Amino acid sequence: MDSDYRARKEAFVSDLSGGNLKEVSNVLLAPLTAILLWTTLRTRCSFLLRLRAVSVTVEFLLTVWVPLGALTVWYPFVPALNIALVLCSALLLLSLKPSVGGRQTSTSSSKEGAGRQQHYLFISHHRGALMMLACLAILAVDFQVFPRSLAKAENWGISVMDLFAGSFVFSSGFISHKSSRNAAKRSFYLTLFGLLRLGAMNLLNYQQHTSEYGVHWNLFFTIPAVTAMVNIVDCITVVVPLPDEALAVATVVTSEICLRTRGLQDNLLSLDRGTGFISLNREGLFSTVGYAAIYLIGRGVGSHIFMLLSSQKRSKMVLSGLATQASLWAGCFALASTDAVGLGWQIPVSRRLANVSYVLWVAAVNSVWLFLYYLIDGVHTTAGQGSGNRHMRRDDTDVTKSVRSDIISAFNEAGLAVYLIANLITGGVNLAVNTLDMSRSSSVTLLVSYAMVLTAVAFHFRSSERKLRV
Repeated sequence: MDSDYRARKEAFVSDLSGGNLKEVSNVLLAPLTAILLWTTLRTRCSFLLRLRAVSVTVEFLLTVWVPLGALTVWYPFVPALNIALVLCSALLLLSLKPSVGGRQTSTSSSKEGAGRQQHYLFISHHRGALMMLACLAILAVDFQVFPRSLAKAENWGISVMDLFAGSFVFSSGFISHKSSRNAAKRSFYLTLFGLLRLGAMNLLNYQQHTSEYGVHWNLFFTIPAVTAMVNIVDCITVVVPLPDEALAVATVVTSEICLRTRGLQDNLLSLDRGTGFISLNREGLFSTVGYAAIYLIGRGVGSHIFMLLSSQKRSKMVLSGLATQASLWAGCFALASTDAVGLGWQIPVSRRLANVSYVLWVAAVNSVWLFLYYLIDGVHTTAGQGSGNRHMRRDDTDVTKSVRSDIISAFNEAGLAVYLIANLITGGVNLAVNTLDMSRSSSVTLLVSYAMVLTAVAFHFRSSERKLRV
């Protein structure tokens, strides 16, 4: 890559301050409202979607194109877009009867599925939408059509892209009881890809935002480091048992005290770097502590919710449990980041430091997301099952297949593989195309083509036996 062009690319994503909470929340709601309308169409207007080509096209336009538009050309109109999608869904729900037939899960099928991993629809939609949105954003951010307020903030602030790394870690912790056996394999592949990424960037003179993680560090090193740190914590808690949430809060509060009393914060945010490995990668190394806290919170939330999911009368219990978790972490975030009636700490969010406000923001957003996706699942559950089995569906039952988003589920089931492919495509596009000077129409055309390729990749890996979870 030409040195002058590289400098322009780095300046394009540097020294940004993010957006406000309302703007970011509106964009994050776009995948959710799009899935609400799609699942409503599946249950109320399935006769219109009998042709596979029509069904796939409509689903792509709603579940992929709408979020992509929210990230780019439709950004100024996202609040109106979300309201329109919700109103359309409500109109269909109130005016049409369910057109999806179903049957209750038989005892034999339940026994057959008992030995397999259970994939609950609201979790599949949450993880899949997160992965899809992240894959779209990592390329879109390099174009002028992507609002700078959605790109990563330099030191302080919140944005859509600031959320992804923390959300991956939270989501990984949430389902960790199901994927612990693959932790070593996943860490190996992530470390290997991180090394390959580092080598390729140096070889190709690729743009690098060093204040994000450091000179050599990147997200693919952070996740294995978090896994190792959590394993150490688990060894300690064998002797002194403590809830995951308590450990997380204690860890991040201690980290915040060190930042503010030891001069560590000024050192981490300083432009001056030494020559040692730790100094060159201080942001990535220190933020691992915050990400470990996020993982522990996700694991704690997951343990509570999966315990409720295993109970006999779980519909209202799970809904209440998710509402409690969402309220708890949203309240903690408000306490940490605002004045909160004179009691708050007023600590600004910093993804670079993974400070207490960032950790609690990630926990709050993902807890609210899970609660809302569960509500969407509940809207359509009675279309295929009796009230006695509400929310007891797995993602592989016949009834669930009638109302789920196949594209979003594919992004979830493809796992980390689709994200790795997205990174490779992003690198190739940035090397081959001048994204900064591309016209608005050309940018949108390229991004839509990219989204179509990613969707095809997700479906390919979904059907493959080789999957790598994040």
